[in-house]
Amino acid sequence: MPATRTRSVMVGFMIGAFALGTSESVVAGILPQISAGTGVAVAGVGSLVLAYAATVTVLGPLVTVALSRWSTRRTLLALLVWYAAANVLAASAPTFEVLFVARVLAGLAHTTILVRFSLTAIHLARPGREASSMGMVLVGLTAASVLGVPAGIVLTDLASWRAPFLLIAALALLALVVVMLRLPALPAPARSRLRGELGWMRRPGVLVGIGMSVLCAGASMLVMTYVAPLLTGFSGLDPALLPAVLLLYGVGGVVGNLLGARLADRDLARALTWSSAALAVTLAALWSVAALPWAAVAVLAAGVAYFATITPISALVARESAGPASDVALAVNSSAFNLGIAGAAGAGGLILGAGAPASALPAAALLPALAALALVLAYRRLSSPERSLPAASPAIKD
Repeated sequence: MPATRTRSVMVGFMIGAFALGTSESVVAGILPQISAGTGVAVAGVGSLVLAYAATVTVLGPLVTVALSRWSTRRTLLALLVWYAAANVLAASAPTFEVLFVARVLAGLAHTTILVRFSLTAIHLARPGREASSMGMVLVGLTAASVLGVPAGIVLTDLASWRAPFLLIAALALLALVVVMLRLPALPAPARSRLRGELGWMRRPGVLVGIGMSVLCAGASMLVMTYVAPLLTGFSGLDPALLPAVLLLYGVGGVVGNLLGARLADRDLARALTWSSAALAVTLAALWSVAALPWAAVAVLAAGVAYFATITPISALVARESAGPASDVALAVNSSAFNLGIAGAAGAGGLILGAGAPASALPAAALLPALAALALVLAYRRLSSPERSLPAASPAIKD
């Protein structure tokens, strides 16, 4: 396949991932405007965030299983149309109830689209660049926090809360056009029986990756979910500087994602070890300086370290589940990330609700970070010699 065609496909995947990331996060930034427009209290509007996240986490892998015999091209064309339509429905929703249903419908497609993007990126990559290719898809998700969410807020201020959903729909349709015009035909291996489909569940490397997803996401989000009270209420940071810190955090996430992907191409085991170790070290540093205004620097460093874990973990799951059901394994891994995020939000609320100071958050976050590091070190000691990601994943169908 010509390099120019591969690049255009990857750009389309990044645009699609950017749409997914924006849709996942933008509602949290425009809750007051949706509340004013629908007449529903802000607390009730917050259920839109939960509805999307719960659908992605619980039903996402089931949709992936249901469509596992569809070709990549057919799956992406159908689901991108579905995703765009769901966001058009959200933008035109006459009532809050319709908006809620639209968010659930969009969430149904999220995981499978992202998984097919990732596996196809591996398939199209040059030998030795598989993790970087997957990482470029995930950069689209990360970039949404830097550009997509602020753009959605600006559109809301200029027009209405409906405008961001139209933007997301347009991005999904743009990705659809790229898939339609540029994605080539890919080999279509037969699926195995149910026992074979679930064979990845017996592979230690897959379970290690899924476990690390929960632990690393939980460690990071235990701090980031409550970063505002931590930095402005405890560390003494000027509240006016918080938006700049969050913007730099998003930029650091993009950098971390690219760095983790590049390390994974060179040595996946070391990338997993170094990134999880860096997460633990930066959280320990944040704990030690939490009472100082420049704790924000430690937050940014922890963000780079966390995002550096994402592609190596996903690459490990893809490598160790290589076979007809690696799409299902990656879908479960995506749910594991979301499970870690949800668990962190709940744990942080309990910690602060019990009267603990905000400095207890990085201390608590250090525990899952160290557990993730211990998990990967144990896996390295017990596993076979390092293998590279398969250049053509058999889970990709067309």
